[in-house]
Amino acid sequence: MRKCWHTDELAFPIKLDQQGVDRFTVTYGRQIKTGLTYNDAARELGAAIMHALACDDRLNNAERKRRLSPPSFWATRQQTPRRS
Repeated sequence: MRKCWHTDELAFPIKLDQQGVDRFTVTYGRQIKTGLTYNDAARELGAAIMHALACDDRLNNAERKRRLSPPSFWATRQQTPRRS
């Protein structure tokens, strides 16, 4: 196993390890996800980092919510009757 990256500076420790070609493990606190592809590992690692930053109050999630608050496509979409 190759240790690729880790941090202990956020709310929980985060670690990325590589077991072989396109096989990764992401560890976030006590949560361990193994057998991940490159894309899956990137998604899991990003989610772990974002969550840890939010727990440390380093992210402002309200900014995103405020941008999405105007009526969205789904809220303004006209309902059309379904054909049977």
